[in-house]
Amino acid sequence: MTVLLAALLLAAAGPLAAPPPARALSAWDGSINLYRAGVASTQRTWYYCTAADVQVIRNIVRGQSDQSRAGQDRYFAYMREHMRYDVPLKHGVDPAGWTAGMRNFVDDRYRLLRTATFKAFIRSAVRALRQTNLPVALFVDHGNHGWVMHGFSATADPAVTNDFKVLSVRVTGPLWGRQNSTYGYDMKPNKKLTRAQLRDFVTRWHYAPIRMVYEGEFLAIVPTGTGAAGMASSSGPGGQGSTTPGAGRSSAQAGAVTPSPSPSPDAAAGLGGPSLGPIPGGQVEVTATGPEPTGGSPTGSPLLIVVALGALAVVTAFAIASAHRDRRRVRVGPTHAALEPGTTGPSALPPPVAPKRIVGPSVGPALVARTTVAPTGEASSEPAPGA
Repeated sequence: MTVLLAALLLAAAGPLAAPPPARALSAWDGSINLYRAGVASTQRTWYYCTAADVQVIRNIVRGQSDQSRAGQDRYFAYMREHMRYDVPLKHGVDPAGWTAGMRNFVDDRYRLLRTATFKAFIRSAVRALRQTNLPVALFVDHGNHGWVMHGFSATADPAVTNDFKVLSVRVTGPLWGRQNSTYGYDMKPNKKLTRAQLRDFVTRWHYAPIRMVYEGEFLAIVPTGTGAAGMASSSGPGGQGSTTPGAGRSSAQAGAVTPSPSPSPDAAAGLGGPSLGPIPGGQVEVTATGPEPTGGSPTGSPLLIVVALGALAVVTAFAIASAHRDRRRVRVGPTHAALEPGTTGPSALPPPVAPKRIVGPSVGPALVARTTVAPTGEASSEPAPGA
């Protein structure tokens, strides 16, 4: 019986899943930059900044050089169908729509980063870039516009320590070619900005027509270690992808809003922090448009283990009860029980042993809507109106 139960438990548990191997990182030399010639793209309308940013990031990640209007049309239409809020066409897409586009057309690991401070924002963003070698989408000018951050320099490697300071970043804005600036919206692709200069452009979210849940927060779309590793399944220069609306909302369309040409400078927050772990003020908001992939132990094994443990408890209880009866040599007749000498009746028999309640893990845990992220700040996914 013992051998049989042990075999049952081992079968239920199954082979232990080995942890995924750590992603090999390139040698740290003080900076990283994913930019290359041919990846920049100009937004084809005043309200296509997020669509053009998706195109730029796809070019970087997939080694392409697509600047087509057809591609931007496809990305924009998909993102409009996956917005959380109903904003007019002239204001582009909201954070949820932009995040959905990043996950569908670039990589499913992208999430919306929401932070209360610029310090958490920048530290989270550079760490995400360094750990995944994927660009970061930035909400600038209070969410009226979007940029791509594809590089940075720091005093130490954010992938291995929390004791680092961001010195500069490399960004590309899709207005270049339609509206050019030496310091504004937008500068030449692969522009180097100091941390303090970036703070001039990355400002707290504010959308006057609708008070959204992101009000007053710093937003970015960052790659994380969660979700299905690898590229989204969309194919072709324009990315085919699914077009099923995630929220079943309409996509009213109208004119365009451009960011103000001269952002007001703002004081930069200091850096520094504790040991590696969640960065204070940083969260990852899961905004998947479909079921979230789950990892961990093989499907169903927690349930089998619980069932096996329950069976073991019942069998053990039965064995204990049987042992008690054997010691008293109870012989049950047609109308009465003959007891061992010295007993006075059925009340002398020990009470039955109740099986112990086995408490095990729940099966099919629900998705975590928000998760504290490592010392890089908070992450969450959704594009900003006007971007």
